[in-house]
Amino acid sequence: NITGLKPEGLEEVIPIEDLLTGEVSEGGSETPEEPDTTAPTATISLNTTTVEPNTAIEATVTFTDNQSGVATGNCKYIFDTTSGNVGIDSTSWNTAESFESNPQTLTLTPNAEGTYYLHVLTVDNAGNKGETTSEAIIVEEEGITAEDIAEEILTNPETYYGKTVTGYTCDNGSAVANWKIFYAGNDFSTDGYHVYLISDYYIPYANIPKTSGGQSLTKGSYSHSAVWSTNTLNSYSGTVSITDSEIKKLNNDYFYVKSYPSTANNMKAVAYMLDKEAWSGYKGEKADYAVGGPSIEMIMKSYSQKHNVNFKAQASSATGYQVSNNGGSSYTNSINNMLSTTDSLYVISDTSGAYGYWVSSPSA
Repeated sequence: NITGLKPEGLEEVIPIEDLLTGEVSEGGSETPEEPDTTAPTATISLNTTTVEPNTAIEATVTFTDNQSGVATGNCKYIFDTTSGNVGIDSTSWNTAESFESNPQTLTLTPNAEGTYYLHVLTVDNAGNKGETTSEAIIVEEEGITAEDIAEEILTNPETYYGKTVTGYTCDNGSAVANWKIFYAGNDFSTDGYHVYLISDYYIPYANIPKTSGGQSLTKGSYSHSAVWSTNTLNSYSGTVSITDSEIKKLNNDYFYVKSYPSTANNMKAVAYMLDKEAWSGYKGEKADYAVGGPSIEMIMKSYSQKHNVNFKAQASSATGYQVSNNGGSSYTNSINNMLSTTDSLYVISDTSGAYGYWVSSPSA
């Protein structure tokens, strides 16, 4: 028997077998709790990362802490253009906005262009602090699109066509004094409205690009003119050399409506005129591509809109295009004085540089 004490201090006799069959615990054996030294985390979910100024953004912030718990009322946020962390001990938090719930959806409204970030200070009940920064939010005015410009031009083509544009530059900019608006619309594109520009004068011979085969055109009898040779023609095979769907669209009737194949020399010449790699020196960063000249379809549409007539061009055979000055009632290979000689957008009166310019379409 073992003599023990009852709570009242009285002795009690406990049979040894009862003690051995009972549960025995040793005082002070409990493991002490580890102190909380880990800051809570925050997850930031944005409904968008690109907006215009004065447009609201929604940011849902969710806190997580698996130890002492989140002190939500002590958590704060700052929305500004600071790209790095604000710093958990920064005095900027003294005047920052506080959270009221977990999770909480914030409505943020930037009032100026720039790159913004949401900074969140997390605090738990043990006093641990952490900082979480959102991904970048780009705030910028919506740019004017080519479609916007094209639609404006088309409201008054007789005024806009032929106007000189500013702000367009390219690698071969020294070869072109000015660029003019030649056409606007979605007729010659597979992806919406475009604005097409044309140089205001002939390209100097020195700036006429080589073919894709590396062949230079022969200098012509005029200061700006060039002519073909057998080698330059053989850099291309005809229609099979024109593979880009957007470029084919310039001669829509030939390639898509009629689907003509051709290995003729005039189509080899057109393949060079439509070789956007060869003419890439005239493609500024604001352009999708550059080619050697407008198609006959584009010329007829542009001229008709500007002069309120109904001129048309159609591919009459694999040989090439014919033109009409009566709305398509009849087509022919040539029409004298069809274009006004006083409109410098289509006719260059100065023949000292060249006698005429090529178009990017095969001619019947």
